[in-house]
Amino acid sequence: MKTKINWKNHFIELIVVVIGITIAFMMENWRQEVASREIEQKYLQSFKDDLQGDANTLDSVTVSIQNKIYLLRSFIGDIKKGEVKQDKAEEVISDMLSNLSFFPKQATYESIKNSGGMNIISDYELKEAIVSYYSLNSELRLKEKVFFDYLRNFVFPFVHKNLDFLAGGRIVNKSVIKSHEFRNIVAGYYTLVGQNLGMYKDYKSANEKLLKLITENDE
Repeated sequence: MKTKINWKNHFIELIVVVIGITIAFMMENWRQEVASREIEQKYLQSFKDDLQGDANTLDSVTVSIQNKIYLLRSFIGDIKKGEVKQDKAEEVISDMLSNLSFFPKQATYESIKNSGGMNIISDYELKEAIVSYYSLNSELRLKEKVFFDYLRNFVFPFVHKNLDFLAGGRIVNKSVIKSHEFRNIVAGYYTLVGQNLGMYKDYKSANEKLLKLITENDE
C-alpha cells in the first residue's frame, strides 16, 4: 500500500528552512555591516586626530612664513629706496637661514591605503576628499625641493662667503649688501617663500574641508 505524501507539510518545512537561511544570511550581513561601520568610525576618528594636528602645524608654519614675507617686503622696499642698513640686512639673512617645512601626519592614510581598505569609507565624497588631501603632499614636496635647492645653490654659498659666524653672523664686507647678487638672492627667496605660503594656504583649505566632512559623517 502506497504511503500518501503530505506535500503541504513538506512545502511548509521547506518554506521554514528557506526563511531560516534567509534570516541567518541577513543577520550575518547585518553583523558584518555593523563591524565595517565600527572600523570606519575608528579610521575616521584617527583621520580627525591627524587632521587636527596638521591644522595646528599649518597655522604655526603659516604665521612664521607670513612674518618672513613682511620682513622681506619691508627690506625690498628699503633696497628700492636705497636705504639698506647692515643690521636689517643681517636680520634678513638670518631669517633666510631659518626655515620650516610641513609634513602631514600620514600614518592613518598609509595604513588604510596599504591594507586596501579605502572602500571601508562608505561616503564617496568623503573618500575623494581624503585621497585629494593626501595627494597634495607630492606637490608640496616638489615645491619645497625647489625652495631648498635655491637655498643650497644661492643663499648658503653667499652666506659662507660674506658672513663671519664667529663674529655673530656679521657681514664681512658692508658693500656686498648693495650688490646685484644680494638683491637677486633676496628677490628670488621672496618669490619662492610666497609660492610656499600659497601652497600651505591651499593645504589648510583642504584640511578644513576634510575635517568638516568627517565631522558631518560622525553626526
